[in-house]
Amino acid sequence: MDLVQEPGSIPDKSEIRPCFDPQSGTLDRKVFADQALCDLEMHNIFARAWNFMCHESHIPNPGDYFINYIGEDQVIVVRDKQGEVQVLLNLPPSRQRALPCRAGQCQIVRLLPSRLELDLNGDLIGVPGLSSYYRKDFDKSQWGLAKAAQVDHSHGFYFATLDPEAPPLHDYLGEVGRIGLGLLVANGPVEAVDGIQKNVIDCNWKIAVDNLFDWYHVQYSHASAGIAGFMDLAAILHPDKPVVPPRPSAARELLGPTGVRRMGHPNIFPNLWVSTNGTQLSLRLPRGPFATEIRWFSFLPKGLPEEMRKQQIAFNAHLFGPAGMLEQDDGENWSQSTRASRGAWDLPMPSLIAARRTSSASMRAFPVSKTGVRERSTYQLSPM
Repeated sequence: MDLVQEPGSIPDKSEIRPCFDPQSGTLDRKVFADQALCDLEMHNIFARAWNFMCHESHIPNPGDYFINYIGEDQVIVVRDKQGEVQVLLNLPPSRQRALPCRAGQCQIVRLLPSRLELDLNGDLIGVPGLSSYYRKDFDKSQWGLAKAAQVDHSHGFYFATLDPEAPPLHDYLGEVGRIGLGLLVANGPVEAVDGIQKNVIDCNWKIAVDNLFDWYHVQYSHASAGIAGFMDLAAILHPDKPVVPPRPSAARELLGPTGVRRMGHPNIFPNLWVSTNGTQLSLRLPRGPFATEIRWFSFLPKGLPEEMRKQQIAFNAHLFGPAGMLEQDDGENWSQSTRASRGAWDLPMPSLIAARRTSSASMRAFPVSKTGVRERSTYQLSPM
């Protein structure tokens, strides 16, 4: 499958609105296969949304950094010398790249291949051969890395947005988003498990995100997991007793009266999923309209006994991710659904999306879209 498409012209509202019919609940399949629409999503969804970056335990010390993405823009999340978390777009004006590694520790940021040097705030501080190869009026202050417009965290989970006018993170998350992150820390402070599971599935990112919210696929798509004895599907679909695990009394204050009774898997718009057991987060990163990079992060309570830690890590690895019994099923569904959006016959066919039932735990937290203002230190946003 060819995953590389040439960028098309940006569609306007009049072209997008007919794709969805709220009366019949149908969606034009081309929304999963259109490069121009995918380009628009990068600007009008990902650039304006609050995107998950990392957990505080990924970058505990000054100089620690972590590589992630906002849409398809690579960013460097780094703790500076003052202990503040900076999110820098890895898009140097000099057509070079900074920090090709995924995570690590540094005191300065070097650009390859010329070894230009930046401090941990993204400002250019060192230019080899400045007096020999550059004009004397070269202004280093104009050639650093652009910064995310806003950076904030909730329970130690860091988010960033490229929109200076985006609402505060607390408001953006809404009740469902705050409950979702609260589920991860309901039993006390957590720390990230070393290593992230990553794999690429040939599916549109929206299919990977949207198909988390139904329960009717479980007994069919995941029947093999039940047959293998990995999970009891009947107990999940038709529980005869409450399935919410016992939680400490402090969790009621943290989660509130609604959240303390929930055990769901909410999505934080646009592409962050909190797993059902509350020990994992998953990002669905777009790689064009026909591919999605899936990243799985595991988090465990601090001080968890080593044997319990090993058991939980093994369970997580066998549940989701490239070796997970459930995600192999889901990934096949997502891949085939995306493939069906590309054919000459399939493209005119609508997709039924609205006539389905979802659980109360499937609510999503949506952002408020506003037009960004272009500044040197922020991303340029296109009005829709």
